[in-house]
Amino acid sequence: MKKLSIFTVAVALQVFLVTSFVGGLAGAAEEPKVSPKVGKPLQEAITATQKKQYEEALAKVKEASAVPEKSAFEEFKINQVTSGALIGLKRYSDAAAVYEKLLDSSFMPADQVELSTKIIIQLYMQNNQNAKLLEYLPRWIKTHPNDNDMIYSLALVQLHASQLKPAKDTLEGLISNSEKAGQRPKEDWLKSLAVVNYKLADNKMDKAYLSVVEKSLHYYPNPTLWQQMLSGLREQQGNNDTLNFQLYRLMLAVGALKSADDYIELAQFANHFGYPSEAANVMTAGFAAKVLGDGDEKERQNRLLASFKKAADSDKAELPQIEKRALAAADGQTDVTLGEDYIGLGQYAQAIEAIERGLKKGNVKKPDQAQIALGIAYYNNKQKDQARAAFKQVAATSELKRIAELWVLHVG
Repeated sequence: MKKLSIFTVAVALQVFLVTSFVGGLAGAAEEPKVSPKVGKPLQEAITATQKKQYEEALAKVKEASAVPEKSAFEEFKINQVTSGALIGLKRYSDAAAVYEKLLDSSFMPADQVELSTKIIIQLYMQNNQNAKLLEYLPRWIKTHPNDNDMIYSLALVQLHASQLKPAKDTLEGLISNSEKAGQRPKEDWLKSLAVVNYKLADNKMDKAYLSVVEKSLHYYPNPTLWQQMLSGLREQQGNNDTLNFQLYRLMLAVGALKSADDYIELAQFANHFGYPSEAANVMTAGFAAKVLGDGDEKERQNRLLASFKKAADSDKAELPQIEKRALAAADGQTDVTLGEDYIGLGQYAQAIEAIERGLKKGNVKKPDQAQIALGIAYYNNKQKDQARAAFKQVAATSELKRIAELWVLHVG
């Protein structure tokens, strides 16, 4: 909600309300009346307010307040004029307190109660008066359950007041209702829920936090979110080389590989698992991104690249023999290994053919890894439908299932 949007509304309401007291002087006999002793300084206060002479207006209000034995109706009119001058002086907290008196008055027109309540809320927002907002926002939302701006405002107040569990419930309800209505939750709602979950987990990226980041990726994908998602997942996985290798592969694909250590670790994983061509490609990408090749580590990084290229050349020279063994093999593992080699060489159509042949033969040692490799080959070959299908074939019981799901999210 935009805080400053209320003031045009507030002034318009003041004009409507405070000018009505003049009618009280000459109105019908059954209407409450304002005495001339009170009415004259109040009229002068209204005029001063209209001229933006707010201090003078308050001085005139003070004259009216000094009149002895005022009626309840006259007190109501004095408060009306006072609130307008206080708003003009940006004394928002004082204005809100006066508005509360107006709202509690039996003279407040029924058709102005709703608007006045909203103005009170927005006035208290100016000074971040959480205690008052926690009183009035739920009251408003109870009668306006679809006012998403006010609901989000309540969540922010709860967050600022360290009421984390209520803030979580408010935001989750807001997001859920939006999705049920077929709408996209606002990005700010998701960011705020991520903050709440992070705080609830003692400033850790736990499953609840990552689930919100993943939902944000679904609606608002960007490299920063991917980096948060995958960094958090990496923390949870610990020292599992297989998982981390696949995770780093995904990080490279989504543009979330940022540091020199990340590029080097992915390259070393690839080389460790027998894919030196992929290792050389990763290092080359790091140099192209200007993440590698500078500073004190420049010589070491160049030596690593040279060693991976040498191993890749050797691996490539053996490729014809590997192809023959794969075609002759009864099981599919050699075909899958060949397909991974093709991925490193950028020969994605050949990779798809080899991996699919291996999966069809069966007896693949790690079929979930083969499915991931097949999905990567299809993705790089610009065949998104087939890539999604391959990633979805990773078994629900596999340790790679989470990474496969994130690949599906990335493929779109």
